[in-house]
Amino acid sequence: MESTAGSDNTHRSKDGPIPSLSKIFAILLLASSFLLARRMRNKLRASMPLSVLFPDEIAAAVCIIASLAFHIPRLLC
Repeated sequence: MESTAGSDNTHRSKDGPIPSLSKIFAILLLASSFLLARRMRNKLRASMPLSVLFPDEIAAAVCIIASLAFHIPRLLC
């Protein structure tokens, strides 16, 4: 009986940080996508070229790429 409890604790400690990281990257993906969508809408309304990027838009694009790089391998397994 003690051996099953020990293996459960070992299993939980191995998978502990992964769900937290997954939540963080999911929130990062959603927030970055929302920011870029709003900025694109504002640029289209102001007739600004979409190719002009501000530092916060570049950071949001990097966050989306990092989040997708974290989540896609997990979805394929």
